[in-house]
Amino acid sequence: MRNREALQLNGSFLDRGGDSNTTNGNYGTVPGGYQNHALGIDNAARALRFYSPNNSGTYASAHFSSFQARMQTANIVYTLPTSMPLAGEVLTATPGTAPNVLLSWDSVTGAGSSANFWKITGNSAVPPPTNYLGTQDNAAFEIHVLDTGAATGGDKRVMQYSQGPTSPNILGGSSANQLGTALSGAGILSGGSLAAPNIERDSFAAIMGGNGNIIDTAGAFSSIAGGRHNYVNGPFSVIAGGESN
Repeated sequence: MRNREALQLNGSFLDRGGDSNTTNGNYGTVPGGYQNHALGIDNAARALRFYSPNNSGTYASAHFSSFQARMQTANIVYTLPTSMPLAGEVLTATPGTAPNVLLSWDSVTGAGSSANFWKITGNSAVPPPTNYLGTQDNAAFEIHVLDTGAATGGDKRVMQYSQGPTSPNILGGSSANQLGTALSGAGILSGGSLAAPNIERDSFAAIMGGNGNIIDTAGAFSSIAGGRHNYVNGPFSVIAGGESN
């Protein structure tokens, strides 16, 4: 490829086509051909630029859109979509046999045909257990509401699902509610507040509501249905409600 000093036409440097053309200068265009390359030996990536329309006779003041490769550990070949996108669709990638990646259009609003994501208007033909909403590690899965600003106890985390050694745990209600560590089958379903959270510290127990209720470390297989400031620290216990029991 001719370098910048050798050939200049309105800021462009041209090769007319052919096969396996290569540019290795700072600027280059190959208007045709097959298997064209843009490369450099100065540890700097080359970019493909599309300049906005202008009539100044130079590219110095024109804005452009650009594609540029990062440092890669292997080759990547992207195949473009076969059609124009619908309004609201996004570009998704489907890896094939290396180095091939197939690009296609999908819609987060349900207009697209792909079921490879959860749509804000709902999905169809996504039967479990192959399809699910959740995690692929042991991190808890949470649902948040109004997750901005200072916590009031009635916002931020409103439900949490977490792994247990033998049974999963559910933590709902106020974001101030608490479950102990390494529990199995523990559940706080609702209630609680910043000033009076519901707290559970033993396995296979449940607090259904109210606030300020506590099932302590010896309260396995116990339950508190509601009320406030009720306390359990013995197994197989039940408090149906009331206050300060």
